[in-house]
Amino acid sequence: LDPWSAAGVFLDGVPDTTIESVAPRLTLQKNSRLGIGALLIADGGHHVDLMFSDPVHDTPAFSEARRIEASYIQDWIDQFWAESEVRA
Repeated sequence: LDPWSAAGVFLDGVPDTTIESVAPRLTLQKNSRLGIGALLIADGGHHVDLMFSDPVHDTPAFSEARRIEASYIQDWIDQFWAESEVRA
């Protein structure tokens, strides 16, 4: 369903990569050395996880992907402010 997925960040086979199922039909690939990750949502379309939530139609995978993404974004914000305070 995602024509862009072939050009995406797939880490399978890259050293230091872990792959785990985090919800039904949702896989998280993380690379500790590169500091990147990818959420793979089975049957998900391009950026469906970035659209508004829809309690009627969202699958558990979409909801969990949004929760994980919000957690990553909060971590980046916290890291930014922690590094800004050190420099100030």
